[in-house]
Amino acid sequence: MFGWDWRASDDGVQRMNSLASARRSWQLGCVLRLRRGLTLIELVVVIAILGILGVVIVSTTGGSSAALKSDQERINEVASELDLLSRAIAFFEPTKTAISFKQTVGVYPSRLSHLTGGITTAKQNSCGTNYTSGQVALWIGGYYTRELPGFNLEDLLVRSPVNANAQQHGTLAIVIPNVTLSDAQLLDQTVDRDASATAATVRFAPDDGSTPVTVSYLSAIGGC
Repeated sequence: MFGWDWRASDDGVQRMNSLASARRSWQLGCVLRLRRGLTLIELVVVIAILGILGVVIVSTTGGSSAALKSDQERINEVASELDLLSRAIAFFEPTKTAISFKQTVGVYPSRLSHLTGGITTAKQNSCGTNYTSGQVALWIGGYYTRELPGFNLEDLLVRSPVNANAQQHGTLAIVIPNVTLSDAQLLDQTVDRDASATAATVRFAPDDGSTPVTVSYLSAIGGC
């Protein structure tokens, strides 16, 4: 009655072994799940790093070329507008329809505002003499009504040489202040096919590498 029941003992041992085995299986499953979780996290981190690197590479290569292209397109538009403005001031072909201030009025203006704001006998032309009443009557207006994108023009047009006679040809400069050196060089390259600061149509000063600079866009003109 009080003896040791070996069968019962064996059953208890088996149950204990089963519990221990189940515990080990659960622990192993937890470890495996943890390991799989860490692997996924590491994979996500690697993908994120690769994505960031890709963005950096694109921004430093394709991004810079896109910015350069945008600058060139902007300067192309400026060059085109300056050409139109120059023609509105000084273009003169007797066989063509009148399109410029010079062609209708007969002289060159001293200010850009004379293209749109009208002239009077109290105002002066580029040679420093007052407009005549006959010239005032010939003014038709609307020679140039557009805007130069991204730049502010000085109203004064600079004639060279200043004291020109009726036969002496020269230039009339459209003046653009506060232009970055890079924009001035790009405009010069676009218009004159070089980056010289003192030759051809586009000129800028100072010519010492400093910025900003003042750009002059020159138009060839006749005498007074």
